[in-house]
Amino acid sequence: MNVGEVCSREVYIVTKTETLAQAVWEMKQHHVGAIIVVEPRGEAMRPIGVVTDRDVIFATRAEEVDLSAPVSHVMTTCPLTLAEDGGIFEVDASRTAGRLSGEWPGDSPGELRDAQPELVSLRQR
Repeated sequence: MNVGEVCSREVYIVTKTETLAQAVWEMKQHHVGAIIVVEPRGEAMRPIGVVTDRDVIFATRAEEVDLSAPVSHVMTTCPLTLAEDGGIFEVDASRTAGRLSGEWPGDSPGELRDAQPELVSLRQR
């Protein structure tokens, strides 16, 4: 079984300079708890981080970060990327090693195919 067979392809994106308020609005509009932070890389979009609703809550409450701050202030950086045709056991091995913060299948690790973000959401076994 490969990554492409078990991923969820509906994700939403922001750039690192967009505000936390914009990220929160996107998450609310689409009823999701996380949004992918990207930057352009040629014709593709490169995932550089993830912002979750939990990140925003902690940042604005505990760290007193304002919603006008860029998402780069609170995003989780350095996401692990996987090829869409990569084996699912590669994901399990990465989780076990504690290296996994997010996975994006693409033509090559580090890129989003066709400029469409595809966040892997593994199904429960």
